[in-house]
Parts: sequence; C-alpha cells; structure tokens
Amino acid sequence: MATLLYLSPLPSLENKADTVSAALKRDDKKGSKRQTAPTHKLQCKTNKLELFLMTNTPTLPLRRCVGVMLINQKRKVWIGRRISKPHDDPDQFVWQMPQGGIDDGETPEQAAVRELEEETGITSATILKESSDWLSYELPTAIKGKALKGKYRGQTQKWFAMRFEGDEVEINIDEKPEHKAEFDQWKWEQADKLPGLIVPFKRRVYEGVVKEFSQYLA
Repeated sequence: MATLLYLSPLPSLENKADTVSAALKRDDKKGSKRQTAPTHKLQCKTNKLELFLMTNTPTLPLRRCVGVMLINQKRKVWIGRRISKPHDDPDQFVWQMPQGGIDDGETPEQAAVRELEEETGITSATILKESSDWLSYELPTAIKGKALKGKYRGQTQKWFAMRFEGDEVEINIDEKPEHKAEFDQWKWEQADKLPGLIVPFKRRVYEGVVKEFSQYLA
C-alpha cells in the first residue's frame, strides 16, 4: 500500500527576500539602539552629577569678604543700587553697601580700602572700627550654583565702619579699566532702613552691622 506524504509548499524567492530584508531592518534597529544607549546613559549620569552638586552645596566653602559702612557727616550711610543680574528681582532689594572679596596676600583692612575705591571711587575715608566677628550668610537654594560663580555656598564678611572725609565730586561709580561697575545709582540713607533694602538672605548680616556700628549712627 502506498504511503501518502504531505509536503508543505516551498516559500518563493520573493518571500525569502522579504524575510531577509525584515531581519536586516531588525538588526539595524538593534545596532542603532546599541549605538545610542551609551550617549543616553552618559546624559543621565551627567544630570545626576549636576543634581548632586546642586543639592550638596554645604560642602562648598564660604567666600571670605569685606564690607564697608561708609558714614557721612550727617550720619547717613552710602548705598548703591546694584546692576541687576539674571537671578535678581529687578524691582526690589537692589541697594547695598560696598563689599567684595579679599585678594591673596591682603589683610581685611587692605581689602576694604581697595573695594571702597574700586566700587565708589572714594579714597577720602577714615576707618572708625572693625567688626568684632565675621558675619556670614548662606545663599538660597534657588541661586546656589549660579551666584558667586557657583564656587561658594555663601560669604563670611569682615565689616568696617568708615567716615567719609571728602567731597561728593569724588564719588565715581562708572566702570573703570580694571573694575566693572557694580552700581548704577547711589544715595545716602538712614542706617535703620538698610536691612529692609537688602535681599532677605543678607538681612541678618545688615542688622548685625547696624548694631555693631550704632555708636557712629546716633
């Protein structure tokens, strides 16, 4: 008795070509994924690093600085209106006393005299008193990594009370060849109003400065 065999039809050459083409496309996609995956992972790692640096800023140091309370004959204090920066609110808290960093090899007193001249043009001033302690503030989280060039979490400052002995024609807040302008306006103000004019995170420092030098302000 003869045995019947069922043979499935052989795929056509056209079907084979379609199968091979589909397989190649899958390989291309897999290859593409393999090539782009490292870049994606690197980007994720970079973002995590940036997040770590932003949220672990207590490890950053405080910048050592000086500040100057310049007092005139009427016992008012010199303040300048800061030229706004991207993280500033242009409508408030833009008035402050002269301040700046201490250069290598400088004493705080030398830095205070230099900063006063650089920011205001004033050289006719006498030092009355140096603050007994360093006064410090921390930057708000929103501007850490942006303000102070992203290098510091805040500042610790030595303050000096100085008496203005010159004429107001001496005051020059314009940009100088060796120093960018810090202020676009200036005025003399009552000392008790100063804490309300400075950015909130510096307010305690200003309150401390006013208290420290109160004998020259009454």
